[in-house]
Amino acid sequence: MELTQLKQFKAVARKNSISLAAKELHISQPALSTAIKKLEQEFDLPLFDHAGNKIQLNEAGKIALKYVNTILEQSDEMKNELDRYARRNGKIRLGFCDQGPMWYCVPKLFMVSDRLDYEYYTMPVDECGFLRSGRYHILVSSRHLDGADIISQPLILERKYLSVAPGHPLSKEKSLSAKDPKIHAILLFVLHGTFDRQQAPFWDALKDQITITETTDYFLFSQMLKNPEIVTTTTEIVRHYRNDGADRVLIPLTDPELTIHYHISYLKSEKKRLKEMITLIQHSAVL
Repeated sequence: MELTQLKQFKAVARKNSISLAAKELHISQPALSTAIKKLEQEFDLPLFDHAGNKIQLNEAGKIALKYVNTILEQSDEMKNELDRYARRNGKIRLGFCDQGPMWYCVPKLFMVSDRLDYEYYTMPVDECGFLRSGRYHILVSSRHLDGADIISQPLILERKYLSVAPGHPLSKEKSLSAKDPKIHAILLFVLHGTFDRQQAPFWDALKDQITITETTDYFLFSQMLKNPEIVTTTTEIVRHYRNDGADRVLIPLTDPELTIHYHISYLKSEKKRLKEMITLIQHSAVL
C-alpha cells in the first residue's frame, strides 16, 4: 500500500467519480481505476458501490477513509518537515504549465534522480514571480520568459496530428489543415491545460463546419476509438504515453494554432547549481 494509492482513494471518495478524480489528480482514468482495484485487492474487500458512472463508498470504504485521513494528515506533517530539510539540502522544485510534458518527462527524470519535487500549475500566473520567489527552481513554460535575471530556452516543439484508423479515407494524406473540407467530424480528448486552452478558440470557430465532440472521460474516449470511422487528434508528446490503438495513421496538422513551443526557464543565479538537472530535463524531452 502506497501513499499515492491512499490519496487516489480519498479523491475518488470525495468526488464519487473516477473521471472527476482523475482530472483532479492529473492522471488517466484507466490508471486510477487500476489503482483503486489494487487497493481493494490488498484489503480483500470492495470499498465502493457502483451505480452507472457514479461510485460511492460502502461501509468498508467509510471505515477505510477514516484511517486514510489520519495517515495522510500525518504524512503531510512529515512532508512539511522533510520539505524544510530538502530546502536546506538542495531539493529541486520543478513546475509544469501543462500535463503533457509533465507526464512525458517526469517518469524519465525519476529513473535517474530523486532530487526533485514537481507539480502542474494552471495559467494565468506570474511565472517569473514563481522563479524569483523560489516557489519553483525550474519551469517548463508555454512561452519564453522575459527577464534580465532569467534564462529561458526552447525545450519541446509540440504539434497536433490527425489520428485515423488504417484504411480511413484520410489515411493517405501527407498533411492537412484542420479546416480542410475533407474532415467532417473530430473527437477531441480535452484536459483543459495550457495547450488545450490555446486551441479552444480555433476549434470553436470550426464548429459550424465540422462536427466536434469533446470529452474529458478517457474510458469513453478509448471506447469511441474502437469505431474505425472515428477521427481524433494526438500530439508529438501524447503519442508516446497514450495508446489510441494499433496502427493508427498520424497526419500532421499544419495550422499554426495547433502548435506550442515549451520552454525551460530558470534564474541565471541558479545556473551552476541546476546544471545537472537542466541537462537531464533537456535529454528527457528528446522525442
